[in-house]
Amino acid sequence: MAIVDPDVFCVGALDDVLSPPGAIQALPVPSPRGTKINGLSPREADEIHLGLGEPREVDFHYGGEFYGIPQSSKDHIMDRVDQAWLYSLDLWKRGRPHFTTEEHILNFALADAPVTPADTFVRRIWTAHSFRTVSGDEHDLLLWHLPAEKDRGFRRLYPSVVDVDSWFWRSDHADFVRRSGRAFGLHSRGPFRMALDIAGSAARAINDAGGRSSDRKKA
Repeated sequence: MAIVDPDVFCVGALDDVLSPPGAIQALPVPSPRGTKINGLSPREADEIHLGLGEPREVDFHYGGEFYGIPQSSKDHIMDRVDQAWLYSLDLWKRGRPHFTTEEHILNFALADAPVTPADTFVRRIWTAHSFRTVSGDEHDLLLWHLPAEKDRGFRRLYPSVVDVDSWFWRSDHADFVRRSGRAFGLHSRGPFRMALDIAGSAARAINDAGGRSSDRKKA
């Protein structure tokens, strides 16, 4: 069983990566313990895990873009999901920190099982004007998680997706990856997109520099 976020784009067959028997797969995302992820930091999540009887102390978070769960583990994982959901609802009713998204719940569900990192075939790729993590080797991946393309790249691809005679359905793998990468701004960005990206990156750098300057003054 594969659970995939709606803003993940698949560019290849998953048969091979889902074939290892008994392997649970997820994408670990390095996360400083005090940094909030969708309203909850790893340190705060650890306290909730402790309340559920699962002590832990980690500096990563399994991202919600992909979970590969073999049939043999499904019932166990779902039981833990139910446990985490009910406990989180109780915490919420009492006004206490609680799991805020399905990512946090599934992080608990996977906490007592060995997890194989899925970073060999899936990656979180930022393409926002102010923040890009494109490295140039995305063609080697099977899944692109594109959080900044919800209202841009996916919308641009829609006419080709609904046309069964378009390149989306008729091209070979190399051409499919090339065209898709262009639609999502991974490469071959046009002048207007390039200008917006440069301006956004400059604005972020100025803002970051201002923040560091303020921190030095406070110190």
